[in-house]
Amino acid sequence: MLQKRLIVFFSMLCLLPLISCNEFNNVQKSGTINEKYLAAVKYYEKKDYYKANLLLEEILPNIKGQTGVEKGLYYFAYTHYYGKQYIMSAFYFKEFYQTYPRSEFAQESMFMHAKSLFNDSPSYDLDQTNTVDAMKAIQTFANRYPTSSYMEEVNKMSDDLRKKLEVKAYENAKLYYKLGSYNPILYKSSVIAFNNFQISYPGSEFNEEVSFLRIEAQYNLAKGSFEVVFKQGNKVYLKKDRLYEAIGFYHNFIDKYPASKYKKAADNMYQDCQVLLSKLSS
Repeated sequence: MLQKRLIVFFSMLCLLPLISCNEFNNVQKSGTINEKYLAAVKYYEKKDYYKANLLLEEILPNIKGQTGVEKGLYYFAYTHYYGKQYIMSAFYFKEFYQTYPRSEFAQESMFMHAKSLFNDSPSYDLDQTNTVDAMKAIQTFANRYPTSSYMEEVNKMSDDLRKKLEVKAYENAKLYYKLGSYNPILYKSSVIAFNNFQISYPGSEFNEEVSFLRIEAQYNLAKGSFEVVFKQGNKVYLKKDRLYEAIGFYHNFIDKYPASKYKKAADNMYQDCQVLLSKLSS
């Protein structure tokens, strides 16, 4: 008897998805706009975001200006977000708060627009256009709602994105430095990149290494330079100028990091710069 009951029970469980599927197909094919809207809300509340999305996508263009469209668009944006379609959810959350700026969901939608872009931000080694867009959206939200309950999460997202951009800038500068061994003129690009990095990220944990590598890049650039070049008819002592610049970087480095693990290597380059300068002067 128990065995028969179990068989019936499990058979019913197997039929439930079919029944549910038939219900969805029926309302999708034959339901009125109102029936589809109510079904979409039901599926959304049951966390069946895929079915809710399909129904809302179909009916939203047909209910513009009607009761229910505001919440329908709000749900529609979330169905994309929960489906990890972050570009689409960002688009629809933005459309929502621009269309309904006085809605009770406007602040939340603006936050979710920024959060969607944050979630779409790629790893640091890829193009960071989306990361920059996310940073702009976060800053826009913070400017409009500085006392929002979302600000703690907003600040955390901002810190994470800024760190990603920091690592990207650091790796780009180091790439120029590494390529300098194949094409010495790229040492000049790496020096510029290291300078820009320190301006953009003055508190970075990478700045000690960056300061040292800037000396090394400038030192290598100077060693491979012509002694004299002519620019617009004027004689420029290129090698000497670049050696003096390397020495200037060295002094800045020692002043800021007197006990650095890179100090010995920096001292050796400084001494070699002095030797090279003395030879140029003799």
